[in-house]
Amino acid sequence: MANPEVKTFSPLVWVKVATAVRRLFLYRVEATNNYYRTYRLTGQTAPVDPSSVDDIEGSEAILLFADSIDEELRSSEAVDVYVLCASVRAVPTSGKILVGEVDNTRDIYIQDQTSFPIEYFLTQKIQDVVLAQNVDVESHRIDLEAGHGFVVGNYIEIKYDDGLSLPRLFQGEVIAINVNQITVMPSLDFNVDTQFILSSKRTSAAMQQLAGATIDAPVEFDLSPVDNLSYDLTAITVGMITATNPDDGLFGDQPKLVNGMYFGYKELNDQQEEENVIHLANVSDNGDFRIYCGPQNVVYTSRSSGGGQYGISAEKIFNGQNNYGVVARLSGSKQYFYVSVHDNVNVVRLRMKVRGHVVEP
Repeated sequence: MANPEVKTFSPLVWVKVATAVRRLFLYRVEATNNYYRTYRLTGQTAPVDPSSVDDIEGSEAILLFADSIDEELRSSEAVDVYVLCASVRAVPTSGKILVGEVDNTRDIYIQDQTSFPIEYFLTQKIQDVVLAQNVDVESHRIDLEAGHGFVVGNYIEIKYDDGLSLPRLFQGEVIAINVNQITVMPSLDFNVDTQFILSSKRTSAAMQQLAGATIDAPVEFDLSPVDNLSYDLTAITVGMITATNPDDGLFGDQPKLVNGMYFGYKELNDQQEEENVIHLANVSDNGDFRIYCGPQNVVYTSRSSGGGQYGISAEKIFNGQNNYGVVARLSGSKQYFYVSVHDNVNVVRLRMKVRGHVVEP
């Protein structure tokens, strides 16, 4: 990290004040001129100097020091920062500011305590569906165009953004079907105008008799936010109902999986191709859940008084100093938390849900 340095500026000349930085501190030394900033990804061509003060308005230049004598600039990527001095005097004068680089290590913050909480299932996306008409908040019934393919137990998943309120994601389980009208639980928690629907899909949140998954053709259950919104995930919970008693050497109450289930993150590029894939764990048996989640976070359920059903639940907590130490952030519809299943799964039911909170843009 370099020492702070006073930079001198000729009027209407872009000056590179820092190279390949994510954080930069600027302090106004000379107070009579106006200063502006812009940036370039490192190595790209410098901005073109304006020919007059009038050329600045409407350009990429952003005014500095509007409300204070210092500013701290931040960027998610390493960039080159440029500053422009524009004299407000009849006779142009040079300008001066103090420039100091800040350590590029990433700041970690405790999550906001007042943000909108979320809980969503990881779901298998089966097909796109089309809503036939608008839906009111608190409604349990949704009218669809023909060909929707829903069966009881499926979920409908709607991403929505009307540009006026916070973008939303709804997941509802289908509990009844009357031709092209489905009844869902829970009810819609926002008004839906069909013109603002970003996507609507038939999905499945449960693995039961999941057949056809192989190492080369896995079945994926995932979650991504709505564009222009981020989710900070704090935990994932796995709940499994089994026909017989599970133990650490089995997957549920079935033999250990041959290939396993991958838990992780991924990001899609503009061509919808996978990139930046990170695998956090590969689970083949219940003992792997114990290793991934921690022994205290895996519980076997015994039938009460000889009735009911067996099961296993596991919870992986992301934040906290005894865990990853940070939340898992997903930003926009191209970033996913996912589970990729590479074997047939034959249990009574297996579902996975993540929880956390919304991060507003």
